Amino acid sequence: GLPVVYEVRGFLEETWLSRMGPAAADSDRYLAARAVETAVMDAADAVVTLSETMRVDILSRSAIAPDRVVVVPNGVDVDRFVPGPRDEALAASLGIGSDETAIGYISSFTSYEGIGYLIRAAALLRGRGRRIRLLLVGDGEVRSELEAVAREVGLDDGTAIFTGRVPHDDVLRYYRTIDVFVVPRTNDRVSQLVTPLKPYEAMAMEKALVVSAVGALLEIVTEGETGRTFTPEDPVSLAETIEPLLDDPAARARLGSAARTWVAANRTWDQNGRRYLELYQRLGIA
Repeated sequence: GLPVVYEVRGFLEETWLSRMGPAAADSDRYLAARAVETAVMDAADAVVTLSETMRVDILSRSAIAPDRVVVVPNGVDVDRFVPGPRDEALAASLGIGSDETAIGYISSFTSYEGIGYLIRAAALLRGRGRRIRLLLVGDGEVRSELEAVAREVGLDDGTAIFTGRVPHDDVLRYYRTIDVFVVPRTNDRVSQLVTPLKPYEAMAMEKALVVSAVGALLEIVTEGETGRTFTPEDPVSLAETIEPLLDDPAARARLGSAARTWVAANRTWDQNGRRYLELYQRLGIA
């Protein structure tokens, strides 16, 4: 007799499909996983999910009533993720000069994150004589492949910096060292549907945010206001989107300030607590 709320923070079958390739969409594993997930959604009293893109997908494949699917997005603690000046000691230890712009990403290294496209975009910028460093913080299943891409395009001279995993307590220092934060997600369905957490943290840190124009990220970034967007899986488009920001610290600051204002108004954990309370009250359990 207890109401059940099913929280959908991702689509595991879509994550698997991004590794296997589009042909696997007809496989028994993919179809069975999708069917089981849908059955659980249908049986729940309410479904909570992260974004409108995910909500639309759930409603398209389920018999669940629209008012039973509620969006409670990822959030950020704006009192912890506070902007500040570049950590010059950390930058120096990584080989980043005071006259160099740090382009970076903090993430798990999976294929759908699209980090290889970011590496190739950085190589294009380096080839144009731009004084940049590429700071990639994290680890994962495709790290060795990404390091191979960096060697292939000549960024293994110290331009591409792979830190591996860093202590959680140090992550703010890395955010503060990055000037342009790039989320280069691919065009896979999982990227189109599921919103990542890290962009919110970067926005709270007042970073200039550049994201691929996939549906889930377009819910976060308003082009030219809270960030910039580029064509997914296109390193030329990415390089051309980043390049104007290299010469314009004021534009970076303007984007970062607007991003923090938006995220503080729309994506905090306190707001999410109120969203859950409203749902529980509607279900008669609060």
